[in-house]
Amino acid sequence: YEDDRGFFTETLNKYMDFTPVQANMSKSSKGVVRGLHYQLNTAKLVWVAKGSILDVAVDPETGEVAKVELSADNHKQLLVPANFLHGFQALEDDTIVCYLMDRHYNQKTEGGYNPSYIDWPLEPIMSEKDKNADKLYS
Repeated sequence: YEDDRGFFTETLNKYMDFTPVQANMSKSSKGVVRGLHYQLNTAKLVWVAKGSILDVAVDPETGEVAKVELSADNHKQLLVPANFLHGFQALEDDTIVCYLMDRHYNQKTEGGYNPSYIDWPLEPIMSEKDKNADKLYS
């Protein structure tokens, strides 16, 4: 619901097949790419509290890529299935992304791939870890 006072939106209800146990938040500058990361057997519900992103989910078995723009203005969310790769690019400075996860973080079950094969809309700014990650496709 939106009016001249602002908006109200539902972010989670018990009818979703998703039970969160951990909440995370990140802040990124324009152009920053985070991902492509995964946590085995862990699904994520992602939305933007401030700014906007191009959000990407990749099926590691088929290579199919799903892209959606999430923003504080459009109130869209993406439920990333367990074992899918996930990444995003911040389209604005000071973008804040929120995640709910259905399993607690476990360093032993995390992994990632180099996100450079994704066609990002802006020049990507990546961490050294992501730049040096294995490529999903050669």
